[in-house]
Amino acid sequence: FLDFAKPLHIRPIAADLHAVIDDVMREQSDLARSRDVKLQVRMNDGPLSFVFDLDLLKSAISNLVQNAIEASAAGQSVEIRAESRDENVMIFVSDHGEGIKPQHLENIFNPFFTTKPRGTGLGLAIVSKIVDEHQGRINVFSEVGTGTTFEVTLPKGEQI
Repeated sequence: FLDFAKPLHIRPIAADLHAVIDDVMREQSDLARSRDVKLQVRMNDGPLSFVFDLDLLKSAISNLVQNAIEASAAGQSVEIRAESRDENVMIFVSDHGEGIKPQHLENIFNPFFTTKPRGTGLGLAIVSKIVDEHQGRINVFSEVGTGTTFEVTLPKGEQI
Protein backbone atom coordinates (compact mmCIF):
# COMPACT_ATOMS: atom_id res chain seq x y z
CA PHE A 1 0.00 0.00 0.00
CA LEU A 2 2.81 2.42 0.85
CA ASP A 3 4.47 1.82 -2.53
CA PHE A 4 1.24 2.75 -4.26
CA ALA A 5 0.46 5.77 -2.08
CA LYS A 6 3.81 7.51 -2.29
CA PRO A 7 4.68 9.58 -5.37
CA LEU A 8 7.07 7.92 -7.78
CA HIS A 9 10.45 9.55 -8.17
CA ILE A 10 11.47 8.43 -11.59
CA ARG A 11 15.23 8.40 -12.19
CA PRO A 12 15.65 7.73 -15.90
CA ILE A 13 19.02 6.76 -17.28
CA ALA A 14 20.18 5.42 -20.63
CA ALA A 15 20.25 1.63 -20.31
CA ASP A 16 19.69 -1.63 -22.19
CA LEU A 17 16.41 -3.44 -21.59
CA HIS A 18 18.09 -6.85 -22.11
CA ALA A 19 19.79 -6.64 -18.71
CA VAL A 20 16.52 -5.74 -16.98
CA ILE A 21 14.67 -8.67 -18.53
CA ASP A 22 17.55 -11.02 -17.67
CA ASP A 23 17.29 -9.88 -14.02
CA VAL A 24 13.52 -10.44 -14.00
CA MET A 25 13.97 -13.93 -15.44
CA ARG A 26 16.47 -14.79 -12.70
CA GLU A 27 14.19 -13.38 -9.99
CA GLN A 28 11.13 -15.26 -11.21
CA SER A 29 12.85 -18.55 -12.10
CA ASP A 30 12.27 -20.17 -8.68
CA LEU A 31 8.55 -19.38 -8.77
CA ALA A 32 8.30 -20.68 -12.34
CA ARG A 33 10.16 -23.90 -11.43
CA SER A 34 8.01 -24.46 -8.34
CA ARG A 35 4.88 -24.25 -10.51
CA ASP A 36 6.38 -26.21 -13.44
CA VAL A 37 6.00 -23.21 -15.75
CA LYS A 38 8.54 -22.53 -18.48
CA LEU A 39 9.83 -18.97 -18.98
CA GLN A 40 10.66 -17.96 -22.55
CA VAL A 41 12.26 -14.75 -23.80
CA ARG A 42 12.15 -13.45 -27.34
CA MET A 43 14.16 -10.32 -28.04
CA ASN A 44 16.14 -8.85 -30.90
CA ASP A 45 19.82 -9.80 -30.88
CA GLY A 46 21.05 -6.21 -30.81
CA PRO A 47 20.79 -3.86 -27.86
CA LEU A 48 17.43 -2.40 -26.93
CA SER A 49 18.73 0.77 -25.34
CA PHE A 50 16.71 3.81 -24.36
CA VAL A 51 16.12 6.08 -21.36
CA PHE A 52 14.09 4.62 -18.46
CA ASP A 53 14.14 4.09 -14.71
CA LEU A 54 15.91 0.74 -14.24
CA ASP A 55 14.40 -0.15 -10.85
CA LEU A 56 10.84 0.93 -11.60
CA LEU A 57 10.65 -0.76 -14.99
CA LYS A 58 12.19 -3.91 -13.56
CA SER A 59 9.54 -3.90 -10.83
CA ALA A 60 6.74 -3.48 -13.38
CA ILE A 61 7.96 -6.27 -15.66
CA SER A 62 8.60 -8.55 -12.68
CA ASN A 63 5.04 -8.02 -11.45
CA LEU A 64 3.60 -8.86 -14.88
CA VAL A 65 5.74 -12.02 -15.12
CA GLN A 66 4.83 -13.12 -11.60
CA ASN A 67 1.12 -12.68 -12.36
CA ALA A 68 1.53 -14.64 -15.60
CA ILE A 69 3.28 -17.50 -13.79
CA GLU A 70 0.57 -17.58 -11.12
CA ALA A 71 -2.12 -17.66 -13.82
CA SER A 72 -0.48 -20.59 -15.59
CA ALA A 73 -1.06 -24.28 -14.99
CA ALA A 74 1.78 -26.77 -14.68
CA GLY A 75 3.39 -27.49 -18.04
CA GLN A 76 2.44 -24.15 -19.56
CA SER A 77 4.79 -21.36 -20.59
CA VAL A 78 5.07 -17.62 -20.03
CA GLU A 79 6.64 -15.55 -22.77
CA ILE A 80 8.35 -12.17 -22.50
CA ARG A 81 8.92 -10.39 -25.76
CA ALA A 82 10.52 -7.01 -26.36
CA GLU A 83 11.15 -5.15 -29.58
CA SER A 84 11.78 -1.73 -31.03
CA ARG A 85 8.95 -0.26 -33.09
CA ASP A 86 9.48 3.17 -34.61
CA GLU A 87 9.84 5.60 -31.69
CA ASN A 88 8.70 3.06 -29.08
CA VAL A 89 9.85 0.00 -27.21
CA MET A 90 7.21 -2.69 -26.93
CA ILE A 91 7.19 -5.23 -24.09
CA PHE A 92 4.77 -8.16 -24.12
CA VAL A 93 4.14 -10.62 -21.28
CA SER A 94 1.91 -13.52 -22.31
CA ASP A 95 0.51 -16.57 -20.57
CA HIS A 96 -1.78 -19.41 -21.59
CA GLY A 97 -3.73 -19.44 -18.35
CA GLU A 98 -7.44 -19.21 -17.76
CA GLY A 99 -7.65 -15.60 -18.95
CA ILE A 100 -9.38 -12.63 -17.37
CA LYS A 101 -13.16 -12.51 -17.34
CA PRO A 102 -14.52 -9.68 -19.52
CA GLN A 103 -16.33 -8.06 -16.56
CA HIS A 104 -12.97 -7.78 -14.72
CA LEU A 105 -10.91 -6.33 -17.57
CA GLU A 106 -11.97 -2.71 -17.02
CA ASN A 107 -11.02 -2.86 -13.33
CA ILE A 108 -7.71 -4.71 -13.26
CA PHE A 109 -5.59 -1.53 -13.07
CA ASN A 110 -7.74 -0.02 -10.29
CA PRO A 111 -6.21 0.00 -6.80
CA PHE A 112 -7.51 -2.76 -4.49
CA PHE A 113 -9.24 -4.71 -7.27
CA THR A 114 -8.21 -8.36 -7.12
CA THR A 115 -9.59 -11.77 -7.94
CA LYS A 116 -6.86 -13.53 -5.94
CA PRO A 117 -7.87 -14.84 -2.52
CA ARG A 118 -4.71 -13.40 -0.94
CA GLY A 119 -4.10 -10.50 -3.34
CA THR A 120 -3.94 -6.84 -2.37
CA GLY A 121 -5.08 -5.45 -5.69
CA LEU A 122 -2.08 -3.13 -5.89
CA GLY A 123 0.28 -4.97 -8.25
CA LEU A 124 -1.28 -3.97 -11.57
CA ALA A 125 -2.17 -0.51 -10.22
CA ILE A 126 1.53 0.05 -9.46
CA VAL A 127 2.54 -1.33 -12.88
CA SER A 128 0.13 1.09 -14.54
CA LYS A 129 1.49 3.99 -12.48
CA ILE A 130 5.09 3.12 -13.47
CA VAL A 131 4.17 2.93 -17.16
CA ASP A 132 2.34 6.28 -16.89
CA GLU A 133 5.39 7.90 -15.29
CA HIS A 134 7.41 6.80 -18.33
CA GLN A 135 4.80 8.47 -20.59
CA GLY A 136 3.88 5.02 -21.85
CA ARG A 137 0.70 3.01 -22.02
CA ILE A 138 -0.36 -0.48 -21.03
CA ASN A 139 -3.02 -2.62 -22.68
CA VAL A 140 -4.33 -6.04 -21.84
CA PHE A 141 -5.71 -8.63 -24.25
CA SER A 142 -7.36 -11.64 -22.70
CA GLU A 143 -9.59 -14.48 -23.71
CA VAL A 144 -11.13 -16.78 -21.12
CA GLY A 145 -9.70 -20.28 -21.52
CA THR A 146 -6.87 -19.09 -23.80
CA GLY A 147 -4.69 -16.69 -21.85
CA THR A 148 -3.64 -13.09 -21.41
CA THR A 149 -1.13 -10.72 -22.94
CA PHE A 150 -0.04 -7.45 -21.38
CA GLU A 151 1.38 -4.98 -23.88
CA VAL A 152 3.55 -2.13 -22.59
CA THR A 153 4.47 0.68 -24.98
CA LEU A 154 7.25 3.04 -23.88
CA PRO A 155 8.65 5.99 -25.83
CA LYS A 156 12.34 5.61 -26.57
CA GLY A 157 13.16 9.22 -25.90
CA GLU A 158 16.92 9.50 -25.99
CA GLN A 159 18.83 6.47 -27.17
CA ILE A 160 22.37 5.38 -26.41
